[in-house]
Amino acid sequence: MDDTKTQQKARDEALRWLAYRPRSESELRDRLRRRGYEEEVITEVLAYLRGIELVDDEQFAALWVRDRIARKQLGARRLSWELRQKGVETEVIQRTVAMLLDEERELALAREVATRAWPRYAPLAPAVARRRLRGLLERRGYAPAIVSQVLREFFQEEKEPSEPSQS
Repeated sequence: MDDTKTQQKARDEALRWLAYRPRSESELRDRLRRRGYEEEVITEVLAYLRGIELVDDEQFAALWVRDRIARKQLGARRLSWELRQKGVETEVIQRTVAMLLDEERELALAREVATRAWPRYAPLAPAVARRRLRGLLERRGYAPAIVSQVLREFFQEEKEPSEPSQS
C-alpha cells in the first residue's frame, strides 16, 4: 500500500476510535503502533487530528475529570492516576485536577459517597464499618486528610452514627 493510502487508513481508524469516546494523544499513538503503522504515519495522523482539534490532551483531561466526578465521585488521587494511565502529561493532570476539584469540593464529594454508602455499613460493628468506609474512600482516590475528616464526622460525633453530620 502506498503512503497516501496507508496514512488515510490510519486516519480513518483513529477517527473511528475517537467516535466512541475522546482519547489522549498517547492512547491513539499506542493503538496505531499496535496496528503496525510506522512512526512517520502516526506522527502525521496525530498532527492532522491536532490541527482539526480532535486531539487535545488538555480538553481530554478536563472531559475525563468532569465525567469521572459526575459518574463515580472520584477523588483527586484516583483521577490523577487514571489520567497518567491514559498517557496525559503530569503538568496537564495537575493543572486540570486543581482547576476542577478543589479541596472543598473533594471533601463534599467524599461526604456524599460516605452518606450514600452508610446504610450498608450502619448495621456493622463500628470498627468494621469504619474500616470499610475508609477502604471505600481510599479506593475512590480521596486524600488521607479528607478520608480522616469524613471518618471523624461519621464516628466521633455525639449523634447516632446513622445520622452523620453534614457540616
